[in-house]
Amino acid sequence: MHYVKKIETDENSEKEAVLDNIKAGLEEVQLFKEGKLKTTSARDFLNEL
Repeated sequence: MHYVKKIETDENSEKEAVLDNIKAGLEEVQLFKEGKLKTTSARDFLNEL
């Protein structure tokens, strides 16, 4: 069907956003392991809530 146009759905963009967030998180873990990023402990984080 040459007249049907494919439209990106929100589902695809949501999936890409989730994958981007996971990638960013893994990059932060790598920076922490290399000593280039300081983090707070989970306990301190929860105490702030």
